[in-house]
Amino acid sequence: MASINGISLKHITFFRDHEGDTIAQANVYKGNRKVGFWTQDTGGGADVFLDCYDAVQKAAHDFAEGSNRGNIYEATKMELFMCCLLDLTEEEKVYRHNMKAGHAHMLYATDGYHCLSWAFADRQACEDAARDEKIQKEIEAVMDKDGINRRKYTVHSIEDYNVTVNADNPPQACACWWQ
Repeated sequence: MASINGISLKHITFFRDHEGDTIAQANVYKGNRKVGFWTQDTGGGADVFLDCYDAVQKAAHDFAEGSNRGNIYEATKMELFMCCLLDLTEEEKVYRHNMKAGHAHMLYATDGYHCLSWAFADRQACEDAARDEKIQKEIEAVMDKDGINRRKYTVHSIEDYNVTVNADNPPQACACWWQ
């Protein structure tokens, strides 16, 4: 189960609000214990944290400090943290699907809006693909043109989706890390 600083999401539901925007909501867990419910606001307001505010606030604060974003508003930290956790959880689903097909290694590229992934049976093929010019051109054709937000990284283990980020342990490459 994907987690950041011990917080994970289960039973994720996506739906459209009255303006057609995609909204997510899920149960929030700290370790194996359900601590509450989270939903993005359907009216464009702040996210709603039912019974899990304190747990998410602590995890988001540590995440922001480790990402050199400790100077933003607490509510913004929490919403960005939850978006990062949601992205990580969805990416883990893709990885698990690839694992079931016998591909334990994944090359992943994102610019925050677009995501591309390639699955490989062996680690070396994955690492070679990360440097492949043809794949780089494919990424450039889809991703942001200036390349500022573009990130490319490899995943080799389901454990890559359980991360701890704080001031002493800055984030490694992953789709959700703040730039």
